[in-house]
Amino acid sequence: DDGCDAIVGAGVSVGSLQRLTDANGIFSYQNVTVDGNGAYVQVEASGYFPGSRTATARNNTTSQMRIELLERAIVGTFSSSDGGTVSLSEGGQIDFSSNGVVDQNGNPYSGEVEVAANWLNPTDPGFQDQMPGDMRAVDENQETVLLVSMGMMAVELQTPRGDLLQISEPATLTIPVPADM
Repeated sequence: DDGCDAIVGAGVSVGSLQRLTDANGIFSYQNVTVDGNGAYVQVEASGYFPGSRTATARNNTTSQMRIELLERAIVGTFSSSDGGTVSLSEGGQIDFSSNGVVDQNGNPYSGEVEVAANWLNPTDPGFQDQMPGDMRAVDENQETVLLVSMGMMAVELQTPRGDLLQISEPATLTIPVPADM
């Protein structure tokens, strides 16, 4: 987790393969076939944002990775009909449009919206372990390139009962960019 403590029993999936982390927060897969883009590894645990990483491998080699899950804490609320602004203590904010939230089936949602969010600071030594994927992208020439991050934010919306929600109208996300970037 983001306190560098092992998470026991986190679900780890690679394609259709699934495992749980052990008492040390470790998982392993053997003889996994991956394509040239690598294998997408997803990790989920209650109380945390999902984590992921893209593992690249060559024939008969071992890949190792560290995936640090971020605590999923409610940082603010707003009324779906009014919209609102939620600010994070470490900086950054999210401005939500009025009537801009739907349920998982795409139906308009009316009521209180709880916002879980966590800013990923690109200067944090654990940033590489916290971010999703591997920062690869495909440019306009269909070439694989590496991205440089100025920061990221994990955000999830839910009802007070814990049912997940989605935005249906644009929201504005403002993240701090460290001065030394």
